Amino acid sequence: MNTSEEYLQRNWLDDYIEFLPRYKEIVEEKKRLAEKLDLPSVEKFKAPLAALNKTPQGTLDFSGKSLHFLAPPGQGNDPEKLQAALESLIPWRKGPFQYQDTLIDTEWKSNRKWDRIAPYIPDLKYKRICDIGCNNGYYMYRLLSLGDPELIWGLDPMIRYYFYFKLNRLYFDSPKIQYDILGVDHLDLMPNFFDLVLFMGVIYHRRNPIECLQKLAISIKPGGTLIMESSGIPGEDPLCLIPEERYLKAPGYWFLPTASA
Repeated sequence: MNTSEEYLQRNWLDDYIEFLPRYKEIVEEKKRLAEKLDLPSVEKFKAPLAALNKTPQGTLDFSGKSLHFLAPPGQGNDPEKLQAALESLIPWRKGPFQYQDTLIDTEWKSNRKWDRIAPYIPDLKYKRICDIGCNNGYYMYRLLSLGDPELIWGLDPMIRYYFYFKLNRLYFDSPKIQYDILGVDHLDLMPNFFDLVLFMGVIYHRRNPIECLQKLAISIKPGGTLIMESSGIPGEDPLCLIPEERYLKAPGYWFLPTASA
């Protein structure tokens, strides 16, 4: 079975047909994008992950700064094979994570941002949640720790992130956590579907931020919640900076607003 077939075989979305009037369009878009999972460039992830075993009765410890994926005594993966799989996924952006005894000191200290937004997260019981630009899923698993949500759906069009979720499912495969190689551009296919949407660290990378906001509004239920985080510039007036080339030496910044903007 190739990777695209493996991805599409996880047909959890069938449970939501009645809530998604554009369900068929979502499925067709997934099929179109799944072809990217069979490109030669993803081979470097596939072999190291294929060498790992699914851990029976694995658990996830939320209590520390890192998300700690644990295995029962004597049932974890070989440390060298696990190390090879973790190194194949470098760079690790969000985190920190820990797999068995291996701590990954990720580039971003996402636990700090989580501590800032956690007080504003509403009751999640039986709620449908979307994390747009979910990366490796750090915030998705943190959301799972807060209550009993119905669904946490991560969207990120970067193909490499499929393999992070594949790794995580070897240790802790929750039916409440799902990932698709979709993005903010597909939110209009999910009208009035989400109770809570996280849109963090994305909008300033978009060439058309107003269109993003319109699609976000389409996807959120009336009375739902959006948590949006952005880089920006100081000032009281509703202005935005559009960098000519790079901003703070980093590419991909298109829109840096003041808070009022």
